[in-house]
Amino acid sequence: MRRPSVFFKKAIIITGAASGIGKALARLLNKHKARLYLLDLNEEGLLTLSESLKKTNPNVFIFCFDVSDHERFENFCQEFLKTETSPDYLFNNAGIGIGGEVKDLDIQTWKRIIEVNLFGTINGVQLFYPLMVKNRKGHIVNISSLAGLAPLPGEAPYVASKYAIQGLTEALEIEASFYNVKVTAVCPGVVRTPIYRTGAVIGFSKKKILELWPKGITAKDCAELILEGVEKGKRIVVITAFAKAIYFAKRFFSSLLRLSFLRYFRIVKQSKVRRGQSVQNPG
Repeated sequence: MRRPSVFFKKAIIITGAASGIGKALARLLNKHKARLYLLDLNEEGLLTLSESLKKTNPNVFIFCFDVSDHERFENFCQEFLKTETSPDYLFNNAGIGIGGEVKDLDIQTWKRIIEVNLFGTINGVQLFYPLMVKNRKGHIVNISSLAGLAPLPGEAPYVASKYAIQGLTEALEIEASFYNVKVTAVCPGVVRTPIYRTGAVIGFSKKKILELWPKGITAKDCAELILEGVEKGKRIVVITAFAKAIYFAKRFFSSLLRLSFLRYFRIVKQSKVRRGQSVQNPG
């Protein structure tokens, strides 16, 4: 007889839940009758998802706000604590991507990336990790990226935010182990999510960049691998063969990886355009 899922009827928070990996996670976890607290800035997307999930699970709750806004996140925490003592799982998934050469970026681009990706994660951790410590249970899952493991050229702000999330997660995992709290860093490679359309790139051709990257996997396949890794209690989950290859090269053949990135970016620079277009960010 198959043992019950670790997610069955658990209190689970997912940020960036209205689309992509977050939406796929919500759909999968809904099958386990989890009490889902879904966060996103996209109210329409949240409402549509909620209506679908509630057909089989009444315990789906949506909250529309920007996760980089600590005050709004704190308000959500207070609402959460009216019915729960602590989340069993917190998936810090929300993120945005903006690409381009550093010389072409402005400070607002840097701020927005760092605020959403990094401080969105920090806000979730800082508000809910102490509750997990107090209750001596819980699991934090931070969605990092291949860009948190390797220096992808043309994506410096995104890389900076994801390297920071990766470091935060690895350090937190060691601290949390003293309190029976688990922490996992998830590092997807290319995943076919709406960031293909919404992630901006400044100065280069979207078409050319997409031609240079692997096709990638679906958000559903990615979410399934995430949950499999989380259920096994893994500290780091690297997703896609491409991401695993880059991770391996970074650890053992960093000079060769740098040469590969030089060749890649030389091609990207040949696609220079006058105005920014949308492009996917791996992970």
